[in-house]
Amino acid sequence: MDCSNCEATFALNNVNACISCSLATSNCTTCTFDSLSNTTICSACTATYYLDQTQTCTLCNTTISFCLLCDANAVIPFAGCTQCQDTYLLIDSLTCTACAIVYTNCTACNQTD
Repeated sequence: MDCSNCEATFALNNVNACISCSLATSNCTTCTFDSLSNTTICSACTATYYLDQTQTCTLCNTTISFCLLCDANAVIPFAGCTQCQDTYLLIDSLTCTACAIVYTNCTACNQTD
């Protein structure tokens, strides 16, 4: 008998063994195994990371300063931000701005539509 399906965060390789998605890149949550290149390829990352052009999970705030959570479906290479760090307000999907800049003397703000 062979393995035919793996747990989440694992991919089935060409010898029916489950290979960890972390072999493709750290913080990878979904991956596939490419039997031609004999490599694990990441297709989705944890919430605080996005998948860049090289199939690597990159921290959200690497691309968008003060971004806490990225849009996993954003168009690569731009990781759309969905939530900023505390004391920052999401102005658009590519900008987190300090509350004090948007609201004079403000130390905390809530995101509203």
